[in-house]
Amino acid sequence: MKNFLNWIELKLSILWYKAEKSAKNNSDSLSKLRIFYGIFILLFLNLSFSWIGEIPQGLFLPNFLSLSIFFNGFPHYNFMLGIEIILVCLGFCLLLGIKARWTGIAFIIVYIIGNSFSFSFGKINHGSVMFITFILGLSFTNWGVNNALVPDKRVSEKFEQRVLATLGVILCFGMFTAGLEKALYWVDFDLNTGGFLSWFYQGYFTQGRERFLAPLILQLPPQMFEVADYLAVVFELSPLLALLSGRKWWLLWLLVACTFHLANTLLLNINFIAHAPVYLTFVSLSWGKSKHKSKFGILTKFNYLTFAISIAAFIALHYLLNLLVRESSNFHLMDEIYYFANNSGFPLYLNIVIWLITMSIIAVNLLIPNKTKLNTDRI
Repeated sequence: MKNFLNWIELKLSILWYKAEKSAKNNSDSLSKLRIFYGIFILLFLNLSFSWIGEIPQGLFLPNFLSLSIFFNGFPHYNFMLGIEIILVCLGFCLLLGIKARWTGIAFIIVYIIGNSFSFSFGKINHGSVMFITFILGLSFTNWGVNNALVPDKRVSEKFEQRVLATLGVILCFGMFTAGLEKALYWVDFDLNTGGFLSWFYQGYFTQGRERFLAPLILQLPPQMFEVADYLAVVFELSPLLALLSGRKWWLLWLLVACTFHLANTLLLNINFIAHAPVYLTFVSLSWGKSKHKSKFGILTKFNYLTFAISIAAFIALHYLLNLLVRESSNFHLMDEIYYFANNSGFPLYLNIVIWLITMSIIAVNLLIPNKTKLNTDRI
């Protein structure tokens, strides 16, 4: 029995070594990734929670496993607006690398508090779950050491690679759960039903998702998309196999994943842009020889002043917009912004651009590995 357990431990160690090898990245690349995460938080992540403070208390329906279960109703408007301001400040700190490790952890805590009330209407959104999970995981790496105003203390390379491998396994598990549910219903070998088409028809005829290549689907035989159902299942069930097969296979799977999301944008008009920085976590963003220092050096008064002015201006604008929306019944700026975001198609166009850029970066790592600086000799 002891020999059998030792054999199991050996095999698991080999598999974990392979996962670390595939998911490996360097500190310089992770620091550039942190900047991308910060920009993404400030521009794309939904940090709006103040509206919850004006919702009728009768709609308060907290989930059992939620912080909001300890409250009797929705908090005051000022409390929820304060959460927004804190998240904006933390997003800036993450972008500039001001104690990024503690900033990332604090951001996750505050964001969870805000979403605890945002999800107290009986529905839980999952669009940014993986993105938030990766912020928490990456906070324990060296992504706050380089390109940082106030650098973090460096952790060992071994520990960093364990974190990245863990995040890779989490991504694989998330994809596997999505693929497993599809496999139970989509793989039925019945040409009269279709999983992809069920998504398409609902979005096309009831939600106005008619952009790009969506109209083309109506002109094709429905039986063709039965193959798409099976390919989607295979794709979502295969990431762990790719992770354990080597770095090239893992990068190839990430490239296919980007193609998958790009196809969803073009055919189903579904915006799932939060996974772009998630996939780039495992991709080297360091090209050629890096002459970059580990930190900016001594902070000057100009650094502090610029940062303080930027934070103050952003917060002031945020407060001004909220005040105008609350106090003026004739002020329809937010309505115009909402209409533009949902009817102009701009977010979808931006989604396509970001996926194309992400695919290009992964393709460079996959096809021209010598152009990317990534030491994979040590684990």
